[in-house]
Amino acid sequence: MALYIKSSNYFEEELGAFVRVTVRSNSRRMCARLVGTEYRVSVPTGTTVDRYRELVAAMKERLGEAARKAVSKRFEPGFELDGFMIRVVVEGDDREDRNMIGVMREKRPDGGLLLRFSVRPEANPAKYQRAINKKVLECACVIADKFFLPEIMDAVLELGLTSRVKSVEFTTHSSTLGRCFTDGRLEFSSRLMFYPQELRRLVVMHELAHLTHGNHSKEFHALVDSYLGGRERELEKALKAFRLPLF
Repeated sequence: MALYIKSSNYFEEELGAFVRVTVRSNSRRMCARLVGTEYRVSVPTGTTVDRYRELVAAMKERLGEAARKAVSKRFEPGFELDGFMIRVVVEGDDREDRNMIGVMREKRPDGGLLLRFSVRPEANPAKYQRAINKKVLECACVIADKFFLPEIMDAVLELGLTSRVKSVEFTTHSSTLGRCFTDGRLEFSSRLMFYPQELRRLVVMHELAHLTHGNHSKEFHALVDSYLGGRERELEKALKAFRLPLF
């Protein structure tokens, strides 16, 4: 009897990485891509485990070197990342009585947060980097609610949109930096806590402009440009060029 692959997260020893499998009824073929140190795979309904294993072997051949390079660039001991009221430090720890990954949260005198991670030398890179990335984004949500939210509400007040904004939330989603819903809800990625202030403001103004224009028409961009003092194109270019060591 054939076994079929299900939508789930799998750690593949052969790849030394996590694979997020999504079974899609509208897919006709299997496809894979690398996001950070994680493989994301889409497969059609009815894909057998054996066929999935064949794809894993092919991914190792095609994407394995890219995955190794991605792993080597993030969160190694000595890594430091400064954000808006949050700082991340990764240190090596060769003490045998410790866990593979340790984390300490320290409140700074200014109310911000210092996240200090310790990593054992034998820790699997894909596993510990995924864990660190997840913890950083979760903690950034908490700090954003305390320090980024006032920035956003100042912009809302500045533009006279108080009655139109129903709520503001922070997420760890990687698909977008900001979203505006038709009912007035705003969502922002906690990744913005590691972006320069002017790029955070660009994303905020972009989403606030969607309260007036639900599309990306000329009128929409003209409104964003007016919100930013004529700097939309300049800041959009800077946003595209900005590289963040989180995934």
